[in-house]
Amino acid sequence: MNDIIIEMFKIVIFLFFYVSCFGNKVPKRTHILNDLKPSEYSYIIQDADSGEIIKSHNETKLFPTASTVKILTAQFALEKLGVDYKFKTKLCQKGSDLYIVGSGDPSFVIENLYLLAHKLKIRGGLEKFKKIYYDDSIFESFSIKTGRKKLSTTRAYNAHVSGLNLNYNSIPVHLFKVNNKIKSDNISNANVSKVTLSSVENIGLRYDGNKIVAYGNFPSSKSEHIEYIKAKDPSMNFAETFNKILGVNLPISSGSIGKNCTEVVSVESRPVGDIIKLMNKFSNNLIAEALVKKIDSEGGSSGKLGSGVDKLRKYLFNRGFDPKSLELVSPSGLNPTNKASARALNNFLLNNVKNRIDSFTLLASMPIAGVDGTLRKIKKSNFLGKTGYINGVASIAGFYKGSRNLVTTLFINSNNKSYSTLNSIRSKYIQKLKSISN
Repeated sequence: MNDIIIEMFKIVIFLFFYVSCFGNKVPKRTHILNDLKPSEYSYIIQDADSGEIIKSHNETKLFPTASTVKILTAQFALEKLGVDYKFKTKLCQKGSDLYIVGSGDPSFVIENLYLLAHKLKIRGGLEKFKKIYYDDSIFESFSIKTGRKKLSTTRAYNAHVSGLNLNYNSIPVHLFKVNNKIKSDNISNANVSKVTLSSVENIGLRYDGNKIVAYGNFPSSKSEHIEYIKAKDPSMNFAETFNKILGVNLPISSGSIGKNCTEVVSVESRPVGDIIKLMNKFSNNLIAEALVKKIDSEGGSSGKLGSGVDKLRKYLFNRGFDPKSLELVSPSGLNPTNKASARALNNFLLNNVKNRIDSFTLLASMPIAGVDGTLRKIKKSNFLGKTGYINGVASIAGFYKGSRNLVTTLFINSNNKSYSTLNSIRSKYIQKLKSISN
């Protein structure tokens, strides 16, 4: 017994001296994001050239993607539509009726509408038209909200998607201070009776029926202000705005002209490659959904988001996405039930984006840290990637150029953190890539 006690004592002494001398050389497990609980985030950092996993945590678990899913939507659109594809918005004539025929162009803005009206005016014969019809049948009804989280907000990021889109289906409301009185622009014609002059700036917009109401405080130090509100009926808004620009005040109705379209004039969009740049740089939800609906409409029927997402999902599985690592319902990410693993998204970046000529457009569409888009306000670095945020979820996926080129994906799901806090954590993560690269 004494011998056993002596041997145990020797072991204890040995362990004591070992830990004292070498314990500080044994690496401790550290979390790269110390502001979060380990269960609240997932990330993976790989060598972009060899694919070697350098650091990772929870990388195979499913986390909400937020807008990083737009990377997948963008590559899908580039392959299915082509980088040079252009949408075409037409004016057609049928007897004395003028039809506005939409193609689902998500990049159509007020300048395009003025151009369309100008082409019609210089052609002549406006007086023969008795009624305007808007044909948005290229897509399912904008009131169908398949795949999008139900949100009551009237803010522009939640704008409906239509076959006729104008200014991303947000209405700009211009407010002006004239002789210490607030006035609205003639197109939005907002009610400004609830806006008061103040030393602070706090303007909001809401609907009273179909009338836009501005409310809050207009700063005395400014002469003008602009706010945006989503259009209640995007196609009607398109037609009404066109009617005002034409200056003809014709009655307006919805109607499909079918295939019997005698084109009068038309306007083409910028190429899809440029549209995708707008989508990713500024995380535009409407563009993402419109692209998927457009791809779905290529079969000849009205483009639907549900069947379009089915096609996107099938495309991803054919490109190596493990079905168990992806839960996809929204191509924009405006739904927290969209989920993926960090490893799966990173693998897509490695295998389907990096070093592919047809993916250069996608790479160029991503925001650059400290330079532009959704990464403009963070510290400048050699990182480009897609960001995402929705209700406690923050994400980022992209590439870092350094001594060792990196590809990384980060998902955060922390409902008790504010947007500013999550954005700060995400920014710190990007800055840490420099030391990891070296």
